[in-house]
Amino acid sequence: MYLSYYNLSERPFSISTDPRFLWQGEKHQEALATLKYGLLKANGFVVLTGDIGTGKTTLVNALIESSGDDLLVANINNPTLDTVDFFKQVAKAYDPLAEINSKADFLLFLKKFIQKSHADGKVVLLVVDEAHRLSGQMLEEIRLLSNMEEGGTQLINIFLVGQNELKEVILSSQCRALRQRITLFYDIEPFSEDETSEYVEHRLKVAGINELLFTPAAIHKIQKFTRGYPRLINILCDHAMLTGYVKEQQVIDPPIIVECIREVKFLDPITSNILTKVLRSKPIWLSGLFAIIVVAIGISMYTMSPVSNGPPATLERDEADDKSEEPIGKDTSITVQQPRNETQPVPVKEMPDNFKQGSPMAPDKEDAASKPVVVAVGTLRSENALDQESSPKEGQLTTPPTQAIENPTPEPAKVPQPTTSELASLALEQQNFQVAIDLFEADRNRVTENDQTTRELYSRALVGRSKQLLAASPGEAETLLKKAVEIDPKNIEAHVSLGKIYTRSKDYPLAIDAYRNAISLNPELPDAFFNLAFIFATTGMYVDAEKLFTRVVELQPTYLDKALFNLAITQQRLGKTEESLANVQAAVKLRPENQKAQNYLKQLLGITEETR
Repeated sequence: MYLSYYNLSERPFSISTDPRFLWQGEKHQEALATLKYGLLKANGFVVLTGDIGTGKTTLVNALIESSGDDLLVANINNPTLDTVDFFKQVAKAYDPLAEINSKADFLLFLKKFIQKSHADGKVVLLVVDEAHRLSGQMLEEIRLLSNMEEGGTQLINIFLVGQNELKEVILSSQCRALRQRITLFYDIEPFSEDETSEYVEHRLKVAGINELLFTPAAIHKIQKFTRGYPRLINILCDHAMLTGYVKEQQVIDPPIIVECIREVKFLDPITSNILTKVLRSKPIWLSGLFAIIVVAIGISMYTMSPVSNGPPATLERDEADDKSEEPIGKDTSITVQQPRNETQPVPVKEMPDNFKQGSPMAPDKEDAASKPVVVAVGTLRSENALDQESSPKEGQLTTPPTQAIENPTPEPAKVPQPTTSELASLALEQQNFQVAIDLFEADRNRVTENDQTTRELYSRALVGRSKQLLAASPGEAETLLKKAVEIDPKNIEAHVSLGKIYTRSKDYPLAIDAYRNAISLNPELPDAFFNLAFIFATTGMYVDAEKLFTRVVELQPTYLDKALFNLAITQQRLGKTEESLANVQAAVKLRPENQKAQNYLKQLLGITEETR
């Protein structure tokens, strides 16, 4: 939306892990050098840690991209699997055709693979991202892989990348053997203010402009809020540039940053921890207040986010139609209201100490005018709105403030506050998928618990948002779908959507796995069978393709004519001319306007325009 206004070729502050935008300050240069040295020496584990959003994954991607063809990488960014599934994922990364059914199969495959790679002069690397989520048992299994040596040389390099919690896991008694194998360790720290300024300038240059659009005072505000975390810097700067575009300001100054901070305040890396502790305490009104704040912020962020208004991307082939895709950029909103007795004075609750001036959560003095006031139960209004509503109309009698104090009206009964799941369900109904995601992200503890309903809703929100982003940003859509599968492995739509993305990028092994996962969850899913059959036909596996297209025909989908047409083509390539002719005739009879089927029928019958 703001690209042409600022003469940019692309968004400079996307949160994707594109290595082109990697700014190699002193800390990141040291971290990258550590990773490269670990590859060179190949004598143990390399561990890279850092807080959320410090650029760990971007560093790893930069290392992989800068390496030549001699580096064979398995980059695992979803390690929360059981042992066999984890090993399958690793094997598929090295060899898409590998068939792994047990731990023994994997160990035999890996030993043979890395021995051959070593003989060919290749370097084998296993990167486990999000390693802080690994169990102690899984870490031990990974450690045992490092026992594969030849002539005193370790045949596989293993990098563990994770958040700060990984340090605590490694220091546990269960990981004593692993600690002795760690030869290199680097912990990434956030940026200083000077580094933040250079980081912002670098990303703007990569995106196409050399001017520093942010004033030094604005950078100071950015640093004060983000504390130097790159991902938060990206989020805040992206919001600031959008706001600058709306206000038609070519330069981003402190007032714009202050306005954007109010919108993303709940992302503060320190105050979010305080809020978590506060929410765990029992005052019900505060939990409801926080939920309403998150909804309000989420709606603001969603309605302001630049999304494409074009139609969803579709494959240029006879693919099963995805009828569930929603229009991109649909403008919807959520209204959350709580009843209030307008005739009674409004009770204002005193904020707890965590929210008072001088605490980490207290706003800057210059923000005090916009500080919200809690009104009744679960209702959020500004002081100005409260003043306007309380102002007497002409001719109306007024009551001095002291009277309300001397004769207080009984406080109204507390209204039960909506849960995160209830608010998210409302957002999903109105297709405000980003709002639902923000709600679940703010209530992360609830999601990590074994609450299947919450997981299903969160996963649905991720799939919905991925469809909105697919045309403009397929990479971000893929990331959201992977997370949806991680949150709820039974989300069939997430598996099918991932399969479509992998099919478009011709990453057929991953696409096949995705469709097979969907079929295992629902053996009567025609879309998965159709797209899987298409991949087999494209890669010359006609026998398998024929079986799958036949299965689609048995399931009688709405696109039955397409299934018959594709089955006919596959059978013709197998030399089954009679069966092929019968199926293409059935396709034409079912839908005469299917021009491709009509043309193919003419071809089979030997009819051309000249011989008519």
